[in-house]
Amino acid sequence: MKTYFNNLTQAMSLLSRDPRVVFLGQAVACPGTGMSNTLKGIDRNKLIELPVSEDFQMGLSNGLALNSMIPVSVYPR
Repeated sequence: MKTYFNNLTQAMSLLSRDPRVVFLGQAVACPGTGMSNTLKGIDRNKLIELPVSEDFQMGLSNGLALNSMIPVSVYPR
């Protein structure tokens, strides 16, 4: 039986196969939250580490989406 963590890690891995997908937010490229553990197997070039600035992060995500990218925006809580 798979756990929630295993399923989430597998989903992140599947998403990362699409060349348009990028992961951005706090603790995506650096350890620090439980979410960062789900991204350990992801290519570092797809991980965009950001400071804590939610408005900027959402604006960046919107801009990427408007340019045919698929941003996975991580807001750790």
